[in-house]
Amino acid sequence: MSSSKPALAVEEIKNSKKASAGSPPKKELTEYESKRNHFSLSVPSNFSIITNKIGSDASTSGQIFSALDLNSGTVVTVHRESACPIDQYVSQPKTCDFVLPNEADGPLLSEQTMKRDATKMIIRHDDRDNAVLGGTSTLQSIERVEEGPNDGIVMVANTILPTGGTYQDEMGLRRESTITRVVKARVVVQTGESGSKSFLGVWVSSPLDEWQKPVMGTRLRLIIQSICIEGGQL
Repeated sequence: MSSSKPALAVEEIKNSKKASAGSPPKKELTEYESKRNHFSLSVPSNFSIITNKIGSDASTSGQIFSALDLNSGTVVTVHRESACPIDQYVSQPKTCDFVLPNEADGPLLSEQTMKRDATKMIIRHDDRDNAVLGGTSTLQSIERVEEGPNDGIVMVANTILPTGGTYQDEMGLRRESTITRVVKARVVVQTGESGSKSFLGVWVSSPLDEWQKPVMGTRLRLIIQSICIEGGQL
């Protein structure tokens, strides 16, 4: 089964609050905001909240927020990942997720480093969310968003997951059945009080056919449009 390549719509992931025609009423959405971690987003009120560390006084590492919709299989997560000098990355692998680039390579999420950074983020996303299911994600598109202190990237990936079943192809051969999930993410670089660097990312993942449905597709677009995330100093 070949994976589809949905086009990246940058305007969906920027901080637009404008709802498209036919969107569900605003009361169906609940807003979550973390002033300490400098982000906000809205999710449908019928989603189950699995993780919510938004009220923490400290900038939180790891998973800060997650929501799940069992009906559609949609997952929304907010995750922080740290970047460290290479010696610290080697000596403290449990606390360092990325290696800081040297001056010649350019800063994190720059034109020179964004593809490498995004590819590593996708691998880590699979390790967190897809390892148990045997899923593998492939980066489909990546683009820099330049908004002053909120510079960062938007990216789209396809995740191929085995269903556990098989199907017969046109040649009569048995093939493994798979489903495709589309992952859209908005990521910025933030700097802690001590000068430490980290990525803060909002990830929205749902089966491909859910993105294409009129009602659920609209809800997914509203989630994307609601994302407000700030880079720079925490």
